[in-house]
Amino acid sequence: MNFTAWQFLWAFLPLSIIAFALLKNTTSRQLFLIAASLFFYAYSGASNAVVLVTSIIVNYYVGSTLCALSTPNRKRRLFTLWLGVIGNLSCLLTFKVLALSSGEGEGFRTEQDILIPLALSFITFQQIGFIYSCYKRTIKHVRPLSYLFFIAFFPQLIMGPIVRYEDIDQQLKKGNLKQFSFENLAVGLSIFGFGLAKKVLLADYIFIYVDQVFTTAVTTQVSTTDMWYAVIAFQLQLFLDFSAYADMAIGLARIFGINLPVNFDRPLRARDRFDVWRRWHISFVVFMRSHVFRPLISKAKLPIGVALAITGLLSGVWHGLGWTFILWGALQTLLMLGTHYRKKIFNSSDRGGRARAFFSIAATFLVTCLMAAVFRTPTIDGVVAVYGQLMTWNPLPSVLSLRSYVVLIVCAFVAWVWPDTHQLFHRYWNDTDLRPINSRPRGFAEPSWIEFRLSLAWACIAGLTLVICCLLLSQSGRFIYVQF
Repeated sequence: MNFTAWQFLWAFLPLSIIAFALLKNTTSRQLFLIAASLFFYAYSGASNAVVLVTSIIVNYYVGSTLCALSTPNRKRRLFTLWLGVIGNLSCLLTFKVLALSSGEGEGFRTEQDILIPLALSFITFQQIGFIYSCYKRTIKHVRPLSYLFFIAFFPQLIMGPIVRYEDIDQQLKKGNLKQFSFENLAVGLSIFGFGLAKKVLLADYIFIYVDQVFTTAVTTQVSTTDMWYAVIAFQLQLFLDFSAYADMAIGLARIFGINLPVNFDRPLRARDRFDVWRRWHISFVVFMRSHVFRPLISKAKLPIGVALAITGLLSGVWHGLGWTFILWGALQTLLMLGTHYRKKIFNSSDRGGRARAFFSIAATFLVTCLMAAVFRTPTIDGVVAVYGQLMTWNPLPSVLSLRSYVVLIVCAFVAWVWPDTHQLFHRYWNDTDLRPINSRPRGFAEPSWIEFRLSLAWACIAGLTLVICCLLLSQSGRFIYVQF
């Protein structure tokens, strides 16, 4: 069920809020949200629900076993951990191979159909993180209802953010579900509306022009200006689309009293490749850093460069087994290695004046756009065609209108000037930042030039935004990352 679907907005969500408010104790509310979330997921297909429930049962058993095994029994605990990790990855890999063998899972897709069980990639990583925490004794005891809620809770179930069992369990123990709060409802709906506007009014709108150019460029020639427009616009679309889902998930969770972690931190203001990954899809990057990069250095004793290469390539494979995703991962690896060794050799830092900051941000964004072209194009031949048209001047008549450039400017304004969710709602949203303190970019907690308040004026703005979005819902498509 899509967050922008009529069934969700006019039936599932209102009924869920009403039922949650009417229930009188924490346990009944938690049970209700688990049941509602499983229904939400099963709406995509009964077979998907079977995969989800089976995965939950198996991983709960693995995690509980790791918690029960004594510390001296190291070999058995290590065997159980690897059995769980390999089992999760094998399940994910099997479905991705089946999608690839069907001839339709090679690369990026714009169609509505999903080729693997919905959200399997996100669920797999979340459960691997869970059993690893059980192995490390970060989790000492697993409560069945808390675990069910941790995996199934519908706001973050489909596309994250990837959450940790410890964080959710702590909120449940504190009694976050104990009371229905009108402040939570107001703040949550406002955050949700902010994300809905980014999706419906911006990401879906600019998609029309991006898809028009990319679809044409793969088979025939387009003007060079149109090709550059599409490459830049797609990066904006990707950010707005994915961050919109994160905002909507955060808002929905807040309605029910749960705080989800921040997943984006102004990524288009990044100054180098590492800075991009500190700001983009934060929960995924933290997972890769904690469960892939650091173990490769500390346990496998690999050099930093080799660990970076493996992590970068795996991030590409996680998105898909198609050659374009593998190429995207390889290019990300080369860029990170180049940035790493440049800083090491020249002992450079991101300090400097405004001119240097502007140049660094502009250069990083340009490279990110060129990388996004590889991500967006479904085949290697298509990548060659797109890059060929970017690098050679072709003064063909433009297929774009003046309106398309107006949309581009508005999207750029939201991406660079308008505050991120954690800035706009910082007075009311106690966001969790999964990043280590020393890896957070400067300015994360700085006040914004505009801030949300619980006032009549902001209530009117939020209400009007929701109304406008609802009137345009028929034009809304699925979220880009649903396919992964």
